[in-house]
Amino acid sequence: MPQMKEARVQFAPDAVCWTEAPGTVAGLRNQRVRWHTGLLDNLRMHRKIFGRPRYGATGTFAMPYLVFFEALEPLVEILGFAIVITLIIYNAVYWTYLVAFFLIAATTGAVMSATALLIDEIGFRRYHTKDLLRLITFGLIEALWFRPAMAWWRLKATVLALIGRRPRLGCHSSR
Repeated sequence: MPQMKEARVQFAPDAVCWTEAPGTVAGLRNQRVRWHTGLLDNLRMHRKIFGRPRYGATGTFAMPYLVFFEALEPLVEILGFAIVITLIIYNAVYWTYLVAFFLIAATTGAVMSATALLIDEIGFRRYHTKDLLRLITFGLIEALWFRPAMAWWRLKATVLALIGRRPRLGCHSSR
């Protein structure tokens, strides 16, 4: 077995990495499918560290989090949508509970987005008030279209990974 060298990992909280945001919904879909496929690839490649204290916080906390809250989440979310649709079709839904559940889910998502913005703003003061208000507005409406779309896209990535197909890289020329 080869001897492992000592390594040091540092954190740069203000590192800047520029990326090109997709300009279309199709581009966003393709990007998210690629990202989720990459997550699944990484989880598969490093599966031996899952839940192992020997690998510190990465094995003990990060890997289980990534599996249960990132890799499996689209399956749970799609199952939830299917159950709700089935209940609506069979007229077996309590609308008060359904609306309350949706509002709780949307509010939770909005609070998480707002908290992330607040943390970033306290630390770096990057945004103008107008931009903050715009981001908060999008955070409030993301539950209506973005979360369901993400669930479907990530499910597509999971299916592609399970059947051994790779998504296209989506590279384009800069002409």
